[in-house]
Amino acid sequence: MAAKKESKTLQDQLNILFGPELFEETEKKLIFGSVFMIPDDISGIPSLKRKKGKSYNHPFVVIKYYKETNKIVLCALRTSDLSRRGFFTPANVLPGLDKDGVIIIDEQFRIDAQRFVGLMHIGYLPESYVSELKNWIRERKAF
Repeated sequence: MAAKKESKTLQDQLNILFGPELFEETEKKLIFGSVFMIPDDISGIPSLKRKKGKSYNHPFVVIKYYKETNKIVLCALRTSDLSRRGFFTPANVLPGLDKDGVIIIDEQFRIDAQRFVGLMHIGYLPESYVSELKNWIRERKAF
């Protein structure tokens, strides 16, 4: 009888290829107010611009990281579509966010923390915005 193959998680595979430090460094960035550029094929958001299988990146703000339970990150899309309801952030609040935008808290995305390895981390919202966003979420009981 052949030996049973062990199932390897994405994290196991990444550890084999790059060492555990890669995920550990990414995991440190998964805090409230951290902003990543996430491709549509990971976030699952539909893109009207998508053509011939091309994927686009959109900025997402980390809202909560369920580290102890199942390593799931709760994220909110930041969009420059100001007709959407959300928390306002001005242009250039971070490099690459060159238009005024809103963080859409009502439509949260759950993404496996391991999927963040290799994604572009553009930075952390300034502390004043982090505090205001926390209050904004609390007042609306958004989650």
